[in-house]
Amino acid sequence: MGDRKIIEFQEDQDAFSQLAQDIAGIPVWLVHGEDDQVISLEQSRRMAFALEAAGANVTYTELPGVNHNSWDAAYTNEALIEWLFSQSK
Repeated sequence: MGDRKIIEFQEDQDAFSQLAQDIAGIPVWLVHGEDDQVISLEQSRRMAFALEAAGANVTYTELPGVNHNSWDAAYTNEALIEWLFSQSK
């Protein structure tokens, strides 16, 4: 892993719930590499669950075989790009 380290966010479920409540009005598409060695996959799963529980418009995508640089695969997903540019205030 070189100079990278595992980043663990606060384990308090209330922190996920509070953030989800705060941003529930903003559409969210979470993308996470299944093999990410930098950010725990469980963090994205918990955030997606909290957003769903808050009634948010959330899409969650796990990418098998992808490490931390999931943005490479995400930006080649035509559905995600179309979704992104369809958002407005």
